[in-house]
Amino acid sequence: MSSIPNVGFTLVQLRYFAAAAELGSMTAASRQLNVSQSVVSTAVAHLEKELGVQLLLRHARGLTLTAAGEDFQRELPSYLEHTAEPVEMAGNAGEVLTCDLSIGCSSTLGPFGLPRLPAGVRPQVRHRSSGFETVRAMVGSGMGWSVLNQRPAHSLTYDGGEVVTLELVERFEPLPTVLASVKGVRLTRRARAFIGSARRAAHESR
Repeated sequence: MSSIPNVGFTLVQLRYFAAAAELGSMTAASRQLNVSQSVVSTAVAHLEKELGVQLLLRHARGLTLTAAGEDFQRELPSYLEHTAEPVEMAGNAGEVLTCDLSIGCSSTLGPFGLPRLPAGVRPQVRHRSSGFETVRAMVGSGMGWSVLNQRPAHSLTYDGGEVVTLELVERFEPLPTVLASVKGVRLTRRARAFIGSARRAAHESR
Protein backbone atom coordinates (compact mmCIF):
# COMPACT_ATOMS: atom_id res chain seq x y z
CA MET A 1 0.00 0.00 0.00
CA SER A 2 1.43 3.39 -0.99
CA SER A 3 1.93 5.91 1.76
CA ILE A 4 -0.16 9.08 1.84
CA PRO A 5 2.02 12.18 1.39
CA ASN A 6 2.22 14.38 4.48
CA VAL A 7 1.02 17.78 3.31
CA GLY A 8 0.11 20.68 5.52
CA PHE A 9 -2.14 22.61 3.14
CA THR A 10 -5.87 22.12 2.68
CA LEU A 11 -8.16 21.89 -0.33
CA VAL A 12 -9.82 25.10 0.80
CA GLN A 13 -6.49 26.92 0.63
CA LEU A 14 -5.92 25.55 -2.86
CA ARG A 15 -9.35 26.70 -4.04
CA TYR A 16 -8.85 30.14 -2.53
CA PHE A 17 -5.49 30.48 -4.26
CA ALA A 18 -7.03 29.32 -7.56
CA ALA A 19 -9.72 32.00 -7.34
CA ALA A 20 -7.26 34.75 -6.39
CA ALA A 21 -4.84 33.76 -9.17
CA GLU A 22 -7.58 33.62 -11.80
CA LEU A 23 -9.19 36.92 -10.83
CA GLY A 24 -5.95 38.73 -10.01
CA SER A 25 -7.42 40.20 -6.84
CA MET A 26 -8.00 39.09 -3.26
CA THR A 27 -11.08 41.29 -3.12
CA ALA A 28 -12.61 39.80 -6.26
CA ALA A 29 -11.82 36.29 -5.03
CA SER A 30 -13.48 36.99 -1.67
CA ARG A 31 -16.63 38.18 -3.44
CA GLN A 32 -16.72 35.10 -5.64
CA LEU A 33 -16.13 32.77 -2.68
CA ASN A 34 -18.49 34.72 -0.41
CA VAL A 35 -15.91 35.10 2.35
CA SER A 36 -13.97 38.05 3.72
CA GLN A 37 -10.83 39.26 1.99
CA SER A 38 -8.73 38.49 5.05
CA VAL A 39 -9.80 34.85 4.92
CA VAL A 40 -8.57 34.52 1.33
CA SER A 41 -5.35 36.40 2.08
CA THR A 42 -4.62 34.27 5.14
CA ALA A 43 -5.32 31.04 3.28
CA VAL A 44 -2.95 31.97 0.45
CA ALA A 45 -0.26 33.05 2.92
CA HIS A 46 -0.50 29.72 4.77
CA LEU A 47 -0.30 27.86 1.47
CA GLU A 48 2.84 29.76 0.46
CA LYS A 49 4.40 29.10 3.86
CA GLU A 50 3.68 25.40 3.62
CA LEU A 51 5.12 25.18 0.09
CA GLY A 52 8.08 27.35 0.99
CA VAL A 53 7.71 29.52 -2.09
CA GLN A 54 5.97 32.77 -3.00
CA LEU A 55 3.12 32.24 -5.44
CA LEU A 56 1.66 35.74 -5.72
CA LEU A 57 3.08 39.25 -5.80
CA ARG A 58 0.84 41.78 -4.03
CA HIS A 59 0.72 45.32 -5.39
CA ALA A 60 -1.68 48.24 -5.58
CA ARG A 61 -3.29 47.05 -8.79
CA GLY A 62 -3.96 43.55 -7.47
CA LEU A 63 -2.01 40.32 -7.79
CA THR A 64 0.59 38.93 -10.18
CA LEU A 65 1.70 35.33 -10.35
CA THR A 66 5.37 34.59 -9.77
CA ALA A 67 7.11 32.04 -11.99
CA ALA A 68 6.47 29.41 -9.31
CA GLY A 69 2.87 30.58 -9.06
CA GLU A 70 2.34 30.16 -12.80
CA ASP A 71 3.65 26.59 -12.66
CA PHE A 72 1.53 25.85 -9.61
CA GLN A 73 -1.62 27.32 -11.17
CA ARG A 74 -1.05 25.30 -14.34
CA GLU A 75 -0.99 21.99 -12.46
CA LEU A 76 -3.64 22.84 -9.88
CA PRO A 77 -6.84 22.08 -11.88
CA SER A 78 -5.71 18.51 -12.53
CA TYR A 79 -4.83 18.06 -8.85
CA LEU A 80 -8.19 19.39 -7.66
CA GLU A 81 -10.02 17.19 -10.15
CA HIS A 82 -8.32 14.07 -8.86
CA THR A 83 -8.89 14.96 -5.21
CA ALA A 84 -12.61 15.22 -5.95
CA GLU A 85 -12.79 11.65 -7.28
CA PRO A 86 -12.86 9.89 -3.87
CA VAL A 87 -15.73 12.15 -2.80
CA GLU A 88 -17.64 11.37 -6.00
CA MET A 89 -16.99 7.64 -5.58
CA ALA A 90 -18.30 7.70 -2.03
CA GLY A 91 -21.36 9.71 -3.00
CA ASN A 92 -22.14 7.44 -5.96
CA ALA A 93 -21.43 4.14 -4.23
CA GLY A 94 -24.08 1.65 -5.32
CA GLU A 95 -25.74 4.24 -7.56
CA VAL A 96 -25.54 5.40 -11.15
CA LEU A 97 -22.40 7.44 -11.74
CA THR A 98 -23.17 11.13 -12.28
CA CYS A 99 -20.53 13.75 -12.88
CA ASP A 100 -19.44 16.64 -15.10
CA LEU A 101 -17.25 15.57 -18.01
CA SER A 102 -15.80 17.70 -20.81
CA ILE A 103 -14.84 15.93 -24.06
CA GLY A 104 -12.94 17.45 -26.97
CA CYS A 105 -13.21 16.02 -30.47
CA SER A 106 -12.28 17.16 -33.97
CA SER A 107 -15.13 18.41 -36.15
CA THR A 108 -14.28 15.76 -38.76
CA LEU A 109 -14.58 12.83 -36.36
CA GLY A 110 -17.41 14.29 -34.28
CA PRO A 111 -20.42 13.27 -36.40
CA PHE A 112 -19.22 9.65 -36.51
CA GLY A 113 -17.66 9.10 -33.08
CA LEU A 114 -19.40 11.23 -30.47
CA PRO A 115 -22.96 9.85 -30.82
CA ARG A 116 -21.73 6.31 -30.07
CA LEU A 117 -19.20 7.24 -27.40
CA PRO A 118 -21.41 7.04 -24.26
CA ALA A 119 -22.27 3.37 -24.80
CA GLY A 120 -25.00 2.35 -22.37
CA VAL A 121 -25.05 5.83 -20.85
CA ARG A 122 -27.79 8.44 -21.12
CA PRO A 123 -26.11 11.76 -20.39
CA GLN A 124 -28.24 14.28 -18.56
CA VAL A 125 -26.15 17.21 -19.69
CA ARG A 126 -26.17 19.75 -22.48
CA HIS A 127 -23.92 18.92 -25.42
CA ARG A 128 -22.20 21.81 -27.15
CA SER A 129 -20.61 21.68 -30.57
CA SER A 130 -19.84 24.20 -33.28
CA GLY A 131 -20.15 21.42 -35.88
CA PHE A 132 -23.53 21.42 -37.62
CA GLU A 133 -23.38 17.74 -38.63
CA THR A 134 -22.06 16.71 -35.22
CA VAL A 135 -25.15 18.21 -33.59
CA ARG A 136 -27.44 16.43 -36.08
CA ALA A 137 -25.67 13.11 -35.48
CA MET A 138 -26.06 13.42 -31.70
CA VAL A 139 -29.74 14.26 -32.04
CA GLY A 140 -30.19 11.36 -34.47
CA SER A 141 -28.74 8.96 -31.91
CA GLY A 142 -31.34 10.00 -29.33
CA MET A 143 -29.14 12.26 -27.20
CA GLY A 144 -31.56 15.18 -27.19
CA TRP A 145 -32.80 17.94 -29.45
CA SER A 146 -31.38 21.14 -30.85
CA VAL A 147 -32.37 24.35 -32.61
CA LEU A 148 -30.46 24.86 -35.88
CA ASN A 149 -30.68 27.63 -38.46
CA GLN A 150 -30.14 25.36 -41.46
CA ARG A 151 -32.16 22.51 -42.95
CA PRO A 152 -30.43 19.96 -45.21
CA ALA A 153 -32.36 18.43 -48.10
CA HIS A 154 -32.58 15.04 -46.31
CA SER A 155 -33.06 13.75 -42.76
CA LEU A 156 -30.09 11.36 -42.63
CA THR A 157 -27.00 12.07 -40.53
CA TYR A 158 -23.40 11.29 -41.41
CA ASP A 159 -23.38 8.12 -39.27
CA GLY A 160 -26.63 6.73 -40.71
CA GLY A 161 -29.04 8.08 -38.10
CA GLU A 162 -32.14 10.09 -38.83
CA VAL A 163 -33.57 13.32 -37.47
CA VAL A 164 -37.04 14.84 -37.61
CA THR A 165 -37.49 18.52 -38.48
CA LEU A 166 -40.15 20.45 -36.56
CA GLU A 167 -41.33 23.93 -37.43
CA LEU A 168 -41.06 26.58 -34.70
CA VAL A 169 -44.35 28.19 -33.79
CA GLU A 170 -42.81 31.63 -33.40
CA ARG A 171 -41.57 33.32 -36.55
CA PHE A 172 -38.00 34.60 -36.65
CA GLU A 173 -36.23 36.95 -38.98
CA PRO A 174 -34.10 35.01 -41.49
CA LEU A 175 -30.33 35.26 -41.27
CA PRO A 176 -29.02 37.42 -44.13
CA THR A 177 -26.52 35.98 -46.57
CA VAL A 178 -24.31 38.56 -48.24
CA LEU A 179 -21.62 38.76 -50.89
CA ALA A 180 -18.81 41.18 -50.07
CA SER A 181 -16.09 42.71 -52.22
CA VAL A 182 -13.28 45.15 -51.61
CA LYS A 183 -14.52 48.74 -51.72
CA GLY A 184 -13.21 50.69 -54.67
CA VAL A 185 -12.06 47.61 -56.61
CA ARG A 186 -13.76 47.13 -59.99
CA LEU A 187 -15.34 43.70 -60.26
CA THR A 188 -14.22 41.48 -63.12
CA ARG A 189 -16.67 39.95 -65.55
CA ARG A 190 -16.23 36.58 -63.89
CA ALA A 191 -16.95 38.08 -60.46
CA ARG A 192 -20.11 39.77 -61.73
CA ALA A 193 -21.24 36.51 -63.34
CA PHE A 194 -20.70 34.66 -60.07
CA ILE A 195 -22.70 37.25 -58.13
CA GLY A 196 -25.55 36.93 -60.56
CA SER A 197 -25.56 33.14 -60.27
CA ALA A 198 -25.44 33.33 -56.47
CA ARG A 199 -28.39 35.70 -56.37
CA ARG A 200 -30.47 33.46 -58.64
CA ALA A 201 -29.62 30.42 -56.51
CA ALA A 202 -30.59 32.24 -53.33
CA HIS A 203 -33.88 33.38 -54.89
CA GLU A 204 -34.74 29.85 -56.09
CA SER A 205 -34.06 28.34 -52.67
CA ARG A 206 -36.68 30.52 -50.94
